[in-house]
Amino acid sequence: MQPAGSSLGVVVGRQASRKGAIRGLEELSSGLDPLPRLSDRTRRVYSRHRQEPTKGCRLARHELETPMGSTDTRRLLDSPPAVPIECQARIGLMATTRHSAIGSSIGLWLLPALVGANVLVETPPGFQHPFNEQVNAALASLSRSEDASIRQLHDAVKSSPAAIVIRPITDDPATWHDPADPNRRHTEPVDRRPKSTGRSKPTGAIVYIQAVDVDPRNAAWTQGDLVHELVHAVDLAYGRYHADDTVRERRAVFLQNVWRARFGSALRSTYHGRFATTDYQDAKRRGIVNEHGQYIFTRADFPALR
Repeated sequence: MQPAGSSLGVVVGRQASRKGAIRGLEELSSGLDPLPRLSDRTRRVYSRHRQEPTKGCRLARHELETPMGSTDTRRLLDSPPAVPIECQARIGLMATTRHSAIGSSIGLWLLPALVGANVLVETPPGFQHPFNEQVNAALASLSRSEDASIRQLHDAVKSSPAAIVIRPITDDPATWHDPADPNRRHTEPVDRRPKSTGRSKPTGAIVYIQAVDVDPRNAAWTQGDLVHELVHAVDLAYGRYHADDTVRERRAVFLQNVWRARFGSALRSTYHGRFATTDYQDAKRRGIVNEHGQYIFTRADFPALR
């Protein structure tokens, strides 16, 4: 037996460590209940196609797209196949979002591109836009930001303890926030519970954004909608999702305004006219922007004015 050789606890090679593989799937589904489930059929498929990892991966994915499955995923790993780590990671993450009532079903989306240990970018079949590549480039831009809070957001996304899936908003109504406002960006928890209940444990998130939000050539890039939604995703993924939407949105707009300020774009002062969002402006005047940013990444609320 080889020791687990990656951060996912999954060994790549002809023979995988059962214990390590189990740990990898558990990590991939961290904070989500129940643990992803597959049926005996998929387990047999893996065993039969261990010499054909691509086919085995595809067939397992097919099952995750349908309401099948009754046997715990861990049983699948009794005879682990030589499946590439990327494939195992994708299957684990797809399982975590399998029963989501948010958006269209997994079956309507292509096999996603693995961006980080628990970060995926998904596009629907026939989507004519380099969305995957631009999301990767956008995340890389966050990592190079001159603002410490934006770099910290990037690191939090890449190290997320729960799945973060990024999808484009399309003509499919299932990707819309509201039929009356189909262009509005939004982030949804995969556990289907109301947002108003908050989250104190890591929970998977699906981010829906416009393709222009990740295109540096478009003026929308400077508006920071990607940053805004990633804050919501990180709050869900780390179990810091406040029950009060006013608090959640102030946190997201704070980082969004950090981004906008860097580009010289107009800062948001209200959240759709509902309440004030001038926390960044106040922190900037007092020289505590980084202090507020650090607070956001360690707490679920927002620092009180002093």
